[in-house]
Amino acid sequence: MANPDPAVTTSCLYAVSRTTDPDTPAGSAPAVDPAEAARRAVATLTLTEPGLLLDPDPAVNEWGATAVGFHTWFHAPDPGVLHTSVTADGLTVEITASPGLLTVDTGDGRRQACRRTVPYRNPDGVNAPSPYCGHAWEHTGEYTVTATRTWNVSWTAAGRSGTDTVTRPAGTRAVTVIELVSVLTEPDP
Repeated sequence: MANPDPAVTTSCLYAVSRTTDPDTPAGSAPAVDPAEAARRAVATLTLTEPGLLLDPDPAVNEWGATAVGFHTWFHAPDPGVLHTSVTADGLTVEITASPGLLTVDTGDGRRQACRRTVPYRNPDGVNAPSPYCGHAWEHTGEYTVTATRTWNVSWTAAGRSGTDTVTRPAGTRAVTVIELVSVLTEPDP
């Protein structure tokens, strides 16, 4: 079955363990493979993402832009853990999805994996790099910053269990990068 959303990536490798189900007669297998039912259930998950924030936000200053060499911090609020059950192919699949790695493509050929993000806190002085996840563009231009989140998913169904990872979009932001030039002048007498 083809994935209906090309922006969504689902891995299909499962570490499956089987436990004895008292309702299943010895030597018989469920009519539907629990791993396949789980794969289908995981593919339909709606994983809510709060979105990607840029700090300081270049859209709210007087230029509507950031400057060459100025550090922008990437921040994605924690979307939280999702616990749900989904019925797929007649089996109930219990699912827990935990947010994992945030990957940010900065639009200028660079990509970074962010295990943690924090909001901008105006640390020691102006233009400080993010301690976890940020970027400073080297050239003027229009860039699209795209983030994806890898979710760690565990499931149980019909006495079996497994794990999976799912990658979903986490936000996109347009960024204008300009060059700021300062001019020194003599003060008026």
